Amino acid sequence: MINVAILLSTYNGARFLKVQIDSLLAQSYKNWDLYIRDDGSTDGTPAIIDYYTSNYTNIHFLKDQSKNKGASQSFMWILEEVEANYYMFCDQDDFWLPGKIEITLNAMKDLESYYPELPLLVHTDLIVTDSNLQEISASFWKYARLKQNYLTKFKWLGVCNGVTGCAMMINNKAKKIAIPTPFDAPMHDYWVALRVAQQGKISFIAKPTILYRQHAKNEVGAQNTNYNYFIQKIKHFSTTIKNQLKQHTFLKELGYGNLLTFYWYKLKYTIIRNI
Repeated sequence: MINVAILLSTYNGARFLKVQIDSLLAQSYKNWDLYIRDDGSTDGTPAIIDYYTSNYTNIHFLKDQSKNKGASQSFMWILEEVEANYYMFCDQDDFWLPGKIEITLNAMKDLESYYPELPLLVHTDLIVTDSNLQEISASFWKYARLKQNYLTKFKWLGVCNGVTGCAMMINNKAKKIAIPTPFDAPMHDYWVALRVAQQGKISFIAKPTILYRQHAKNEVGAQNTNYNYFIQKIKHFSTTIKNQLKQHTFLKELGYGNLLTFYWYKLKYTIIRNI
């Protein structure tokens, strides 16, 4: 069985894709395979993928008949198709630092020594950069005011997704509880993290292993949760409440609790992240 499967979903990513894949090839840990699914690109993305799959035996182009699944469903489709001991999600526009796989895998194996029968997730901090990989913030967690000590627990994670997909690794037991994925699930990283928080263990490494590139076409991206962020939330109050109610409806299906519980944790976490 392949030790580490890297899952990459692409869509019109030709501008940054080569840099990302080359950063995978430069990893200190070599026992990995890259699985790529394209979501209907109309630029040079498929040609880039064909080049790498033709030249590297551990890079694979997975093709299906559907297009435009969206990033979340596309990633989860790859996860369902691939079998490995460990899985890492990879965005098309970032840059993995050379020790990313090795650092995360070592932490995963250490966690497995304590919890060999549980679904497990390990994730790291990220360096936030501009489109040219120039540093904006040395720590995404500080930039977004993420309090990771709280966000390993289901109730807290429910009100704030503090696990970034491109910075995580999961074991095979975590995959099994994340599949199948409901169509109304939020982003893949949030869904997987919630399931692991419910039934397993989440661990984090306060060390960046990735340059998290920000540009105009980011699917989600890094939000600087300064005071202006919260002012904008208040200014767009009706939209904020609508989104929160939708979020709670989804969480309730997972057994989160009533709306009062949701807002109690939401309020407490908003205070905690700003202390």
